[in-house]
Amino acid sequence: MATKLSDTQRDLLAAAAQRDDRFLTLPEGRRAAAARQAAAPLLAAGLAREVRARGEAPVWRQDKDSQCTFAIKLTTAGMKAAAGLAGGDGNGPRSEASSQADRESSRTEGASQVDKAKIEEDSRAAPRSGAKIDGVLQMLDRPEGATLEAMAKATGWLPHTTSAALTGLRRRGFVLERSRDDAVGSSVYRLQRPSQTGD
Repeated sequence: MATKLSDTQRDLLAAAAQRDDRFLTLPEGRRAAAARQAAAPLLAAGLAREVRARGEAPVWRQDKDSQCTFAIKLTTAGMKAAAGLAGGDGNGPRSEASSQADRESSRTEGASQVDKAKIEEDSRAAPRSGAKIDGVLQMLDRPEGATLEAMAKATGWLPHTTSAALTGLRRRGFVLERSRDDAVGSSVYRLQRPSQTGD
């Protein structure tokens, strides 16, 4: 589905995609109203669905009559869109990223027919040369690595989108090392290529 996404919608999708539970999180303060408004088209487009909020699920609304609370969760189509954002061009999902999101969703939902070895092999496809994610890889491949803030500044992405991009790289089979650098006061990420993991 070719859905035109606003910046707020992109942030919501990217943040949800990096969560294990795939729930959309509601920002605090003045951004909350904009997020609620942006979520409605995501629901209408089938990129997300409303579910009962249980446990630590972020609450988006409460039914006045039943007092039940509801959360918003990414669908498979929403995971495709988020994977497309992490894939590099920012204009929507690409077929490779969409395929990866389908495989990840099928695996997490317990689809036994998915060939896990094939998933791992396909997920290591290198990003398109010249794409923003390729630039992120180059930053991560430097000996000094890169902070989330530096990657966000270099790509023009927001922090949530940058984090989702790192999640996308992990799903492609890249190993990212994270360490705390007291000198810069932030976590530093470094890349270890899959071929080096056995050394």
